[in-house]
Amino acid sequence: LRVLVEMLRDEDVQQVLDRMIVKRIAEPQWGPPIGRVLASLLQEGRQEALIQLLADRAFQWSLNAGEVIERVIERDSPTWSPRWVDSLIGDRIHRELMDFTDKVRRDPNHELRRSATKFLFEFAADLQTDEATIRKAENVKEQVMAREEVARAAETAWNAAKRILLESVDDPDSTLRARIADSVMRIGESLRDDADLRDKVDNWIVRAAEHLVSQYGAEITTIITDTIERWDAEEASRKIELHVGRDLQFIRINGTVVGSLAGLIIYTVAQLLF
Repeated sequence: LRVLVEMLRDEDVQQVLDRMIVKRIAEPQWGPPIGRVLASLLQEGRQEALIQLLADRAFQWSLNAGEVIERVIERDSPTWSPRWVDSLIGDRIHRELMDFTDKVRRDPNHELRRSATKFLFEFAADLQTDEATIRKAENVKEQVMAREEVARAAETAWNAAKRILLESVDDPDSTLRARIADSVMRIGESLRDDADLRDKVDNWIVRAAEHLVSQYGAEITTIITDTIERWDAEEASRKIELHVGRDLQFIRINGTVVGSLAGLIIYTVAQLLF
């Protein structure tokens, strides 16, 4: 795993990730799919939890909003207004605010909550059908995709993944390494004992390969070709010999031994027959 990771050039991997993920996210319109997802969530009543959270937070804020209300009234009230009048007005506003937010959080059918749900349904519909709303969603998408964090998303993701992989490979007690080993063992046992599973996996692999080749063949070919072209011949030979040299040597020895024995048997049989 370390050898494979180190052989890949960071720039090539980042380019592929950028093409396959970042650029493809930016290609379709955001409005209609977001609208469909939002409408589906609203049909399931998922907005209720969010509205309840906002209502609870609003009530908690109102409990401590007295000083803020008092400062606003003092700032905006006429200079001739007596201080005790400002105080009375501030207390009244504070009490009304606490009472209102308390009613909203306690009553699931409160008018404000119904209005919020209605707005969300209309917004979901507009995202799918209203051209002006769709254009606004596209403007938001362009602003998001233009941010430096998004532009460097592929680089950041690959650097983080590479660092985690290398650290886990080097640590014999790492959780990732233990999980991979355990998962590989379980998968191997399942494939060994379950013929139907083997057939399914074979089918999945074929379908996945066909999809990858048809959708990302050019990108995959580019990264493989560019990576191999940049290899130093001597360095690549040294690494290959280092990691598989013993197996190659064993194969060569076996070939020599088997070939010698075969030749000896043929020679002996020929002498006996002729």
